[in-house]
Amino acid sequence: MRKQPLESSLQADVINLAHARGYFAEKIVWPGRNGCPDVYVAARKMLRSIVDPTPTPTRIHFLIECKQQDEEATEQQAFVHAELIRAGVMVYVVDTLQQASFLLPR
Repeated sequence: MRKQPLESSLQADVINLAHARGYFAEKIVWPGRNGCPDVYVAARKMLRSIVDPTPTPTRIHFLIECKQQDEEATEQQAFVHAELIRAGVMVYVVDTLQQASFLLPR
């Protein structure tokens, strides 16, 4: 039976992918707090809208929780994620690099 990759391996892959695509991304540690997301991502991207094709600089930042494949956030993580979302922070949970790739377009 093949073991699933560790969450730390997925975290490293997500950070490397983000860097390769021009994002700032770092593993974050929340001293004294459990259930917090693993990776902070930020970028200043030029985005186009359907209405106005002129590129507009947009600041993007969000948090990513990395899980082993087919695992979900724990009850504590879901609680903290909900707190962050209520505060206006985007939080995503991924369990594959393909999911992270969708969040990190070129």
